[in-house]
Amino acid sequence: MLISRVLDSNPGFRLLLAVVFIGLAGFVLFRETNPVLADSNENEQRSFFTRGLLLAALNPQAIPFWIFALAAISQYFSFDYTGISLLGFLLGVFVGKFAALYFFVVASDYLKSHLQDSSRIVNRLLDAILFIIGVSQAWGAL
Repeated sequence: MLISRVLDSNPGFRLLLAVVFIGLAGFVLFRETNPVLADSNENEQRSFFTRGLLLAALNPQAIPFWIFALAAISQYFSFDYTGISLLGFLLGVFVGKFAALYFFVVASDYLKSHLQDSSRIVNRLLDAILFIIGVSQAWGAL
């Protein structure tokens, strides 16, 4: 609310933000990028993968999500989280997380092999987002 009030009451500040975002969009558009993958050995990659699996298994940020999700689901469905139901739920969560992580690995391998193209696409997407934010700020200030 505070940020909205400041933006609504200060059109000059909105114009400044517009100039900054459009300037950032221009910088991203005209900068030269040449992404290069760093060489790493097999043991180093395996340790990163193992550490990632451990962090994904522990994942303390997911606890509030699951509390919210279970509260929302229990409003519409009645579950008894005991015995086979609890096991099925936990197995579904595990399979879903593993599938998502596997998708990220496959996407990472694809992007690694197409690094130049993906870098250009990401830069154009970032440029478009920054430009749209800048134009919307300018539009709101006028």
